[in-house]
Amino acid sequence: IAGFRVYRIPLIRGWRRWNAVVYGLGGIALLVWLRRRYDLIHAHQLHTSGLIASFVHHLLRTKRTIVKNATGGTHGDVRHLQRMLTGRSVDVFARCVDQFIGVSEETVAEMHVAHLAPAVLVPNGVDTIAFHHPSADVRERMQRRIGVHDDRRLVLLFVGRLHPKKDVQTIIDACGMLT
Repeated sequence: IAGFRVYRIPLIRGWRRWNAVVYGLGGIALLVWLRRRYDLIHAHQLHTSGLIASFVHHLLRTKRTIVKNATGGTHGDVRHLQRMLTGRSVDVFARCVDQFIGVSEETVAEMHVAHLAPAVLVPNGVDTIAFHHPSADVRERMQRRIGVHDDRRLVLLFVGRLHPKKDVQTIIDACGMLT
């Protein structure tokens, strides 16, 4: 895709729990098979690809491993990892990762508390030129487009999946308190 070779681990529809095993074993096998083609493993989440990357790091001993903590809080990566592993297993995991990355001060702090270190802050990039507060003109035009005719009316847009980790219920509850 776009000049990059893409490897996909096939998953089986309806095999929800087994697919975690298939993904884990497939990821390990793929990284071991391709080991001469890469020098660094960058994993996007602690509890999924991070576990796979740390296991391969432990097996091969020559690959540097960076693992990014993608989400924080009650449903975040650290909490999920701690539910999956016991205290001693978390220590082994931490020793098999060269660098942890957090996307916010919160995620970095959570990793430090869980002894997942060294952890550094690398925030998600946002183009502040493209994404900025709209001018009054643009705001008024958009309000008309979505049918809002009162400037004092609160308009809230949520874009994301309806998953407990997104905590949409808090937004709904907070809006109810505003009336």
